[in-house]
Amino acid sequence: MRTRLIEFLFLLMAVLLLNEMAFGAQPQPRGNRLIGHGISEGANGFGEAFALALDAGLEFIELPLAWDDVENAPGRYESKTLKIANAFFPAQGVKIFLTVNPIDTNNLRMPADLKNRAFDDPKVIARYQQLLDYVFEQTGDLEIIGFGIGNEIDAYLANDPSRWEQYRKFYDAARQYVKNKRPGLKVGTKAMMYGHIFHHTEALKKMNRNSDLIMVTYYPLKGGFRLREPAVVHEHFKRLTAIYKDRPISMLEAGYPSSSYLGSSEQKQAVFIRELFAAWDKHRDQILHMNFMWLHDVPDSKLKEFETYYGFSSREFIEFLATLGLRTHKGEDKLAYNELKRQAQLRNWNIENVSQISPFQEKTPAPKSESKADPETATPIGPEAVRIGFSKRPDLFHCAAGSYVSLDYAGPRPDAISMRWNYRYTDDWLWCFKEVKNKKFNQVTKVSVWLRSDQKGPIFLRVDETDGESFFVITNPGLEWEKFEFYLTDFSVDDKTLQDGRIDPQKIASLILADPAAVNNKKIGIRTVWVSDFTFE
Repeated sequence: MRTRLIEFLFLLMAVLLLNEMAFGAQPQPRGNRLIGHGISEGANGFGEAFALALDAGLEFIELPLAWDDVENAPGRYESKTLKIANAFFPAQGVKIFLTVNPIDTNNLRMPADLKNRAFDDPKVIARYQQLLDYVFEQTGDLEIIGFGIGNEIDAYLANDPSRWEQYRKFYDAARQYVKNKRPGLKVGTKAMMYGHIFHHTEALKKMNRNSDLIMVTYYPLKGGFRLREPAVVHEHFKRLTAIYKDRPISMLEAGYPSSSYLGSSEQKQAVFIRELFAAWDKHRDQILHMNFMWLHDVPDSKLKEFETYYGFSSREFIEFLATLGLRTHKGEDKLAYNELKRQAQLRNWNIENVSQISPFQEKTPAPKSESKADPETATPIGPEAVRIGFSKRPDLFHCAAGSYVSLDYAGPRPDAISMRWNYRYTDDWLWCFKEVKNKKFNQVTKVSVWLRSDQKGPIFLRVDETDGESFFVITNPGLEWEKFEFYLTDFSVDDKTLQDGRIDPQKIASLILADPAAVNNKKIGIRTVWVSDFTFE
């Protein structure tokens, strides 16, 4: 009986694993997780924006305050924002994440008479505590679920160890004061995702040793405000939760602009929302809050203010800020707005009026009327041609540990689907492969493949035969789709496997893509490569 039970459990585990491989991980119930929105107003004002945020699952908002906005002269405090919030949000049942910021990204927001003092100067600490007295007096009716001391502090503290230490002492004193004023209130300080997982890991771990919440802002950017592929969120969340193992995390900003100039689109923004929810599911016991930025694109007048405030004027920066919204400034839904509602509804948030047509399903190409052939064996060029494409999850390559492959409904042609290969460089070659030994290559003499990449660098294309002999060519994909074509005679033999030194089409057993940059060039970081339509003819 026990043996049969064990066999049944193994069979059940196998079925569940196969189901996940075929259909992707299933959405997980919301549990105790909370959704927030950065409610940028749009052209139709706050009332409509607030209603739209509620429709998209709004449970909390972040209420950020700059210290020098509230204390506009030594010992003189005023904030209409606090008074309005204290009157409005309790009646709406909306919770508050309150942040009072001496640092706001790359700006110091202490009162003018304190700006030349160190953060741990007793006078600075005492004045911040007096500021907190005023803030809490004004917010007695708010349900405050978290309190932040500083916004994206790593941008201002940068690479100055003494400044980090001064701010740590300031933060420890301020955190304890908040805990004394409001016992039970969760306190932390906000930093950027890349600060936590790449640039300032140890400094932020030390800063957060007594924090109740690890507070994070997240935009998957690379150099020049351009964007990484949406699926990178899985790797970033994995690293973050490993660094802060078993510590509660609040994602207080999460966004992905839709600007084509940055290599994005409305569809990619929607893909990010989907991948974000999927990654959140995996770490739902740690990541408690997700605040989506922004609800609407901001107008040109606001962009001018941001340009002056942050001191950046590049087109990339402006495009990043201008297209973060889930809706346009005029009030039109982008694909991401409905996708957020759809993903939330799948996880049992009470969301209504949701289109169940996924933007990814809409892009799936319909079969061509002139051919009912399977995509992998279609022969559009001639009777001996074999196309190896991607239309469903089993078509994807297998990959090395640390890599991730998925379908992407965007390719070199309107009807093409591609494979997206994400990986982080380690100290070894990165590779992915597919067995093709059951294909009938017969008398083919040439192979072609469409490739593109988010960064330059060689990709090896290798063909292995059934007898173990291997052959390769080198491609160099760029930012745009490019078709690479090679005759079989262009392939070089791997000397370690040399037998007869020529490719026999009838012996082709597998295709391999490989990136050697970590070994050859000590490359670090993350890369994404897209692959579409291997064709042998």
